[in-house]
Amino acid sequence: MISKSYKILAILLLILGIAHCTMVFVYFDSLTAEALFSLGTGIGVFFLGLLNYAAAKVLSPILLTTAVIANSIQTLYGIVSLTVMNDPQAYAGVLIFLTTLLMSFVVWKRNAKAKATKFS
Repeated sequence: MISKSYKILAILLLILGIAHCTMVFVYFDSLTAEALFSLGTGIGVFFLGLLNYAAAKVLSPILLTTAVIANSIQTLYGIVSLTVMNDPQAYAGVLIFLTTLLMSFVVWKRNAKAKATKFS
């Protein structure tokens, strides 16, 4: 159940990244620094979703550790961005990032415990 929820959150990150990239072309008429920053953020969220999906699918210790670190950084970035953007979608994004961070941490801990039990 936990692993399935983690995969669903990873897919949600993929969708969020694609939506973020798509909205750049809706809201900006030309490629400005702000538009490129927004596009880069969408691409980053998309790759974060790919990393989390791979970690949830393979359950490799290195992938799970990398996902926890990347999710931590993205969650902190999202929280800091709330000081600039006080929009409902920013709060929804931070909620998704925080939930993904917690879920990846739980899967990481369970995987580590299962590996330790296996070798005992």
